[in-house]
Amino acid sequence: MYQLAEHYDQVIATDASAAQLKHAAKHPKVHYLHTPISLSEDELVSKLGGDNSIDLIISATAVHWFDLPFFYSVANRVLKKPHGIIAVWTFYDMRDLKKSMKMLREAVLPYCDPRLCYPLEGYRKLPFPFESAGYGCEGSPIELDTEVKMTFDEYVK
Repeated sequence: MYQLAEHYDQVIATDASAAQLKHAAKHPKVHYLHTPISLSEDELVSKLGGDNSIDLIISATAVHWFDLPFFYSVANRVLKKPHGIIAVWTFYDMRDLKKSMKMLREAVLPYCDPRLCYPLEGYRKLPFPFESAGYGCEGSPIELDTEVKMTFDEYVK
């Protein structure tokens, strides 16, 4: 969040959980907004700054939980025309755990919320009703090397 804030005059960070926002790291350019799912489209658009007011919407490993038609409708309204961008990404495959994760998916996914399939497939099948911006890796996963040490139990929590 801090790195993003250095490139913009203001960053608006939202969450449906007020409790979650209380734990967010503070930054002078970041304004945290509680956006409960009970808000109407007009209320949410107004709270975000109005129509045609946002340059960039990002979601890191979360968009699959959104009410997608509602989210996309709000995004269409608040993104600046014609250059507003939606960027979404997820982490879906860990090379060292590939075999274990495959076994876990096969055992657990039939009993999970179907939206969990989107991140596990790298968002390749996520409905995305927007035109290509012409850059980035749009729809094609890129490999990102990050090293994290955790137990298997910590990972699945």
